[in-house]
Amino acid sequence: MATYLNLDVVHYICSCKVSKPLCRLYLCKHCFELRCQDCVLPEVDCQYCPNCLDYMSSGEAKVKKNRCSACYDCPSCGHTLSTRATSATLPSPDDPTKQVAQKVYYLLCAFCRWTTRDGGIPDQRAPSVPWRNLAQGAELRQDNSKRLTTLTEAFRQLALKEKAEKERKKIAVRKKSFFSPGLTDRYGLASVALRKKSLANPSHFTPPTVDIPEAQATEDPPDDLDEAYWLPPVPEQSPLAPGLHTRSSLLQRLADPEIQPERSSQLAPISKPVLCKRSLRCRQCDHNLSKPELNPAAPKFKINLCALYNVPEMRLYSVGDGEGGEGDDCCQLTLLLTNPASKPTGVRLRCLDSRLALPDREFSLGPCGDAALDLDDPLAAAGAQSPSSEPDRPDEVAFRGPGRLGLLARLRCARQLAASEGVRLELSYEFRNIVLPSAAAGESVEVRRLTAELLLRPPASSGASAKA
Repeated sequence: MATYLNLDVVHYICSCKVSKPLCRLYLCKHCFELRCQDCVLPEVDCQYCPNCLDYMSSGEAKVKKNRCSACYDCPSCGHTLSTRATSATLPSPDDPTKQVAQKVYYLLCAFCRWTTRDGGIPDQRAPSVPWRNLAQGAELRQDNSKRLTTLTEAFRQLALKEKAEKERKKIAVRKKSFFSPGLTDRYGLASVALRKKSLANPSHFTPPTVDIPEAQATEDPPDDLDEAYWLPPVPEQSPLAPGLHTRSSLLQRLADPEIQPERSSQLAPISKPVLCKRSLRCRQCDHNLSKPELNPAAPKFKINLCALYNVPEMRLYSVGDGEGGEGDDCCQLTLLLTNPASKPTGVRLRCLDSRLALPDREFSLGPCGDAALDLDDPLAAAGAQSPSSEPDRPDEVAFRGPGRLGLLARLRCARQLAASEGVRLELSYEFRNIVLPSAAAGESVEVRRLTAELLLRPPASSGASAKA
């Protein structure tokens, strides 16, 4: 099954001459060409939290650093933390001398059983609190945030100054006659000249006032290192040496780059990163190929032109033996053709490099899905060929079903050569352009004859099979 089990058996050639599986291609219904990820333009439609499905705009996501403020990930294993409630005896807010039972909350990981108590965060009276600011190292995070903000502002000023310098150089190379009084008065270029003149003088751009110290290497180790840093290497005979289980792993440190906790007691909940829904546009005609629903909870698409739903799919169903036995290189292949449309269509396969012997005629495929179960339509109920097409012959067709056809082919070259270099095929099929108005609006649906280039790589060994 080339689509569901092995994606490297059958590849379709994109318009940019890159081979990809059919499930990773798109069919533009305006250019009538296959498009891959390199041939489309992605656009961010919305951003949302994958846990609480909270929708946020691009500006809000930028302020929050593309993270949700209400959901957290486990710093130990990366799973989502859940809020747990328990009762505790706390001083009464009215009378501090009295102890009353109140409900408190903490975060728990259901996978590794890590809690905020392990990170030194006390239980809170409200479930929605900034847990990350209550952990150890919160002051260090704030200092680092201020430092990064200062550096960002300094580099922004440098970028503005460099941009003004480039604009000034572009204006300097132009002819002076362009800004003559006659042209400016006749064509109204006085305002443009004044604006360019202001950009040519970058005196109003003040240099950055932040003194960025240069990095200097030191030979002496820092004095604030604890004794655990100078511990001898742990021998292989004692993997559970004292103090080793209290150290954080490399993945745990990289998950929190702000402080990079060295001990497991310094781990803090990590704000969950947000996800985005993207729209894809064709680079050539600028039409939408994929557009999802803006609702984060809706898995549907407004426009979904995936090639898997519009182009007939070919799979390698089985690999048989040759005429001379199992050791013969020239073997028989069974190719499975599937029709994704709800209407019957005609397909034709042709080999481009003479490495595969195929029937030289067109075959009809019945509809698939619910249309194939329509018993009122005799063609759909039988899932068979069109009455106008030739009858199936046993040396060409292995089987036929609703929207499916098993085509027999014979490999003319060595299997190792076909597996390494591939067999180039051309698939010709009928495509109904549903972008045009339907027949109810008074216009007929356009039917086109499209072609797609395929690359087939059968398994090299006789025992391997890609049976669907």
